[in-house]
Formats: sequence, C-alpha cells, structure tokens
Amino acid sequence: MPTVITHQEDRCKCYLFTLPYYAYTVPQPAGIEKAPIRPAAASWNTQLSEFILMYDDVRRAESPEQALYDFLESTYEAGARLAQWDRAMLEV
Repeated sequence: MPTVITHQEDRCKCYLFTLPYYAYTVPQPAGIEKAPIRPAAASWNTQLSEFILMYDDVRRAESPEQALYDFLESTYEAGARLAQWDRAMLEV
C-alpha cells in the first residue's frame, strides 16, 4: 500500500528544518545586537530582537554539536557581560 503525504504533513516536515535555534537576554542590554557571536552563520534578528542560528546551518557544520555549543555559549557570554551579571554567583 503506497504512503500518501498530505499537503499539511509536507508543510510540517518543511518547517521542522527551517526553524532556528534562538537566544536572547532579558532585559535586553544595550549593544547586544552588535556582540560577536559564534558560529559565523549566527546573526541578530531585528524583528525578533534575538540571535538566531538556523537548524540547517547547524546540521551542515563540520561539527554540529560544536556549532550549537558555540552559539549557546557565545550568546550567554555576550548577555552576561553586557548586562553585568555576577557570573561567579550564577555559575556554581
């Protein structure tokens, strides 16, 4: 029996691979949109006011795990630095 993929199912599969990973800091510190973020494929989205990294960019990276780690770590570092968080107290 052949498998039938409806238009709706096809759209859902398509969205799965176009969704971004995202990161933001609340409250948003001044200048965060200019902070250097890794990997190079990551960027600041002005409409969302957050950093995004597309799933496909992670998937195609030489090391997807490292690409995602770099994104999460660099966005956290930028937010913590610019918001002047007490990282010694937070990072127990």
